Amino acid sequence: MTILVYSTDRLLASARKISPEWELGGVSDTDIIEPKAGSTPLQRVCRLQRTTLTGVDQEADSVERHEIRSATPKMDPVALSELVSTLEKRFEVATSMGLRLEPQAKLRGMLRVRLNCFRLEFGDDPPVKVAPLKVRLKPDATPTKAQPRRLPPNDRDFLERHVAKLLEKKLVYRNTRSRWASAPRIVRKKEQDYDPTADPRMTVDTRAVNDRTEAMPWTMPILEVVVGELEGAKVFFVLDWFRGYWQLPLHPDSQE
Repeated sequence: MTILVYSTDRLLASARKISPEWELGGVSDTDIIEPKAGSTPLQRVCRLQRTTLTGVDQEADSVERHEIRSATPKMDPVALSELVSTLEKRFEVATSMGLRLEPQAKLRGMLRVRLNCFRLEFGDDPPVKVAPLKVRLKPDATPTKAQPRRLPPNDRDFLERHVAKLLEKKLVYRNTRSRWASAPRIVRKKEQDYDPTADPRMTVDTRAVNDRTEAMPWTMPILEVVVGELEGAKVFFVLDWFRGYWQLPLHPDSQE
């Protein structure tokens, strides 16, 4: 009820002013989903409240609360087929570099089970379930706005396409009154040397902002220890988040 911006207490208080007693009728399992003809809103609310308290079993989908629903995204068939094709190309590269058939079959099975973990384009994915990141400003910090920079035509076209995708998927929103602004910096990728359709890397020059924020120290791995743990390993791979850190939620106070 809170999600729907209703207050059961207020509804009951208003109903009591009209009449101290109400005939609510019998409560059946189907009353909640298919209310009887002529029933009042108050009767339906009370039936729902009573059913919740007495624990009448219903279909999970019919009574599932919004805040506990699964937020696992589903990929459309087109994106899924493109992803499978891309992974198969990666297998060809791995095979040419010495990956034997037996571990290749095992790896292919693992990846097919977890296809939904990979992305080729931005999707309607929820953020990971962690506390939103909140940037802490220094006591005397003042907002900073970087001046626009000149970009080559190709970089400018890429920037427009990239921002359009972020807006479409609601990963960013336009704020024409923001007191903060950092300039974009487009970085060329190695893939562009042999793939004319490859896009460059989108980065942002946040040095001025970093000077005005408090450092957030975190434990960093020791290179010698990490290398020591790899002793004897024959297979290596890397995983990377998709085009930045869009998987992490950002606190509303830090979004400007």
